[in-house]
Amino acid sequence: MSRSNWIKVIVTIIVLAIIAVLAYMRWYPSEQWGVGDLRAAERSYCINRISGIVETWLASRKDANNYIEGGGRMKESYVTLLVIDTAENAIWIEDGGQVRQGCRGELPAKMGWTFYRSTPDGCTELPGRTRLKIRGYYAGYHDGEQFHLVGTGRGWAQIDYYFNAVSKNSYGSYSQPFVRRPYHAGYKRTEKSYPSLVLTESEYRQHLASLPAADPNHLVAQSRLDRNRVSFRKVEKLLYQQIGKRVADEGFAVRHISITPGPDYTAAQANVGIIRSGLLHTYLRGRYCGAAYVQIDHLGNDTWYASTCVHPRSPSRNTPPDFNLEFLARPTEKLPRSQRKSLMKKGREIQGPAATASKYVVALSGGVTVEFLGLCEHPDVGGKWWGPDGAALECAAYLAPEVHDLVDEDTKLYNIAWRIRGPKSVRASVTDIHLEGARSSYSGTILDRYGNKMTRDFRAETRAFEKSRKATALEATIKLAAGQSHRIKFENISLIPNQDPGFKIQLQN
Repeated sequence: MSRSNWIKVIVTIIVLAIIAVLAYMRWYPSEQWGVGDLRAAERSYCINRISGIVETWLASRKDANNYIEGGGRMKESYVTLLVIDTAENAIWIEDGGQVRQGCRGELPAKMGWTFYRSTPDGCTELPGRTRLKIRGYYAGYHDGEQFHLVGTGRGWAQIDYYFNAVSKNSYGSYSQPFVRRPYHAGYKRTEKSYPSLVLTESEYRQHLASLPAADPNHLVAQSRLDRNRVSFRKVEKLLYQQIGKRVADEGFAVRHISITPGPDYTAAQANVGIIRSGLLHTYLRGRYCGAAYVQIDHLGNDTWYASTCVHPRSPSRNTPPDFNLEFLARPTEKLPRSQRKSLMKKGREIQGPAATASKYVVALSGGVTVEFLGLCEHPDVGGKWWGPDGAALECAAYLAPEVHDLVDEDTKLYNIAWRIRGPKSVRASVTDIHLEGARSSYSGTILDRYGNKMTRDFRAETRAFEKSRKATALEATIKLAAGQSHRIKFENISLIPNQDPGFKIQLQN
């Protein structure tokens, strides 16, 4: 073969190799899940799902505080168990011998999973199915053990998720094999130290035997919040898959995804780390790293709408100007093409600005407005909101995850929301706030339906009223620049949904 022919063959091979590499780079981010070689989206879903279940188990420490014996020592509690089964590749929470609904996660298939218990004496494997009990907060830092859930697959597919019962869980992802190391607890074990959280088989049998016999005629009513949680868990995996695929379609690759449900599980937010994919993109336009924020809303009938938006608290995020994700997801069945247009429109209306002006707003000087948003019985998570005239509201004004206990049985708690808006150049302050008939107030975290903390212009009141009371009034003084002030009164605010006691707004300059 002549030299020129050899050159042609070599050039052809190089061109074909480049085409193959580019095609692989394009296909690689959206490769099928469950092959043992984790893509970033599958890795993120796996870690976040494990984390959510473990965090739910850790939160049950509050209930375990009730199990105290003499001397302030915590008794063993078997009410809530964390179960990890490396044979079935699954993790779940067990209550009374039953899997808690919405609290079971499947670990990625075709990966080897090992569960370890690490103590100052060494690190040992816990094969098969392991059950962990929980102790209350009063047990302190007496648990001298840490647990590692390790998954290994092809290539860069190792996951080391580690946690204990007294600290927040954390995780690491490594390309190197897991190394067993003793857990340095920072204290020495004594005779008063608590035993391991690992439940022995005999303990578990005794626990099951102590449970009351199940009544087949007793049906536990599922709360609205529980139904919302189950609905979100059904679509959660599909959302990770769809985001990974859509990011690849935009010419980028996923670095990480974190999807967090809102307090009542009717909405969620996704924070997506992205990089530019493909060799030509990197060579011609430079390597790019950025982030995207996606809002997710439940439209009903197991259908969810997702769209990229400006983050409410970080509007200057490094997101490409032409980067846009918008899609529908339904885990139960394929969406008919005939419904897609109307569902897309509904999703845009929910996430977009209000189509009509609010009935409960008053304009002040300088472009400042004061708007009454609505109220709801406390706790509001999973509840319905209504306007000051009793009219039902489609979306919650805000959500307060903390649940406050009533001191007086004759009172009822309400969450009340209003806000002040205006140009950045105009400063507005609020003084002399008065709620007619309110007995006491409560404070706590205030979130929107996606789980974001509310902005400063938002005002929220959790107040107690007599159960017999049907209406209230909100008064406040709004002070503006140059000594201007306005006294505003939202009068006859309905404390009963679907009843209007004659709501009106009064303004005094």
